[in-house]
Amino acid sequence: MKAVEIPQLKTASVTDKLELIDDIWASIPADKLEPLQSHILELESRLEKYKDNPEYALSPVKARQRLNELTGL
Repeated sequence: MKAVEIPQLKTASVTDKLELIDDIWASIPADKLEPLQSHILELESRLEKYKDNPEYALSPVKARQRLNELTGL
């Protein structure tokens, strides 16, 4: 299925489109999602960096603060 096959998408609001994306994503069973090899490699690399230097990682609170600083949200 392609977006061009759904004529209502052309006139749908951004909110409606995001809700549709959310509905579609929620309909996919978790056991059918397979991580990309590049994602696995990145996670393994980050884990090794953390093991070598635990101070490298941010706590959830500090990570949120950093994101807020970068995005202004």
